[in-house]
Amino acid sequence: MPRRPAIVRFLDACVSGDDSRAVRILDEMTPWRGLAEVAADVAGPALVRAISAQLATGREELAAGLEGLARTLRNG
Repeated sequence: MPRRPAIVRFLDACVSGDDSRAVRILDEMTPWRGLAEVAADVAGPALVRAISAQLATGREELAAGLEGLARTLRNG
């Protein structure tokens, strides 16, 4: 079975409340080096917390939005 795209694994970790896994996946998605890596390491946990908080409110609205996004992706 092919590995799911990083963005899907990231959102799954956020929805599941697994912030540490979400930060690791975000770090995987942004393989920067030097100063950019330091900035990503500082911003990553805060970004994950903000996204997780958004995902925790309005799960039905989120599901509907993601279904709409999936349709858009499928239709090109």
